[in-house]
Amino acid sequence: MRNLIINTSKYCHIISKEDIVFCKSENGSVRIVLHDNKVLNLRMSLIEISSKLNEPCFISPHRSFIINMKQIKSLHTHPKSYIETSGDFIVPVSRSRLKHVRRLIDSTQGAYSAMSKV
Repeated sequence: MRNLIINTSKYCHIISKEDIVFCKSENGSVRIVLHDNKVLNLRMSLIEISSKLNEPCFISPHRSFIINMKQIKSLHTHPKSYIETSGDFIVPVSRSRLKHVRRLIDSTQGAYSAMSKV
């Protein structure tokens, strides 16, 4: 996994993709929440961020979110579906994406656990 490089009018942000917990689309901008609870607010679309991330460990459980599957602590499905991440953030999971998200988490969590033990 490489770095995410984002150029703005004032700064060039270099972010380790592994440090990203999730990205959220809000009012025409994207909020990126990092593992150390640092938050970046950027004037770009979620689609632009998604194309820059372009890694299989990033999924979209909801139309307004992209989440790093390596940062998932748990998936809750009742009464509303949501993901709890490291840092205890809550990310909603839409009903239409729940089965797909569950399948991805089930198929990859074992792989990430095995990688962390190496």
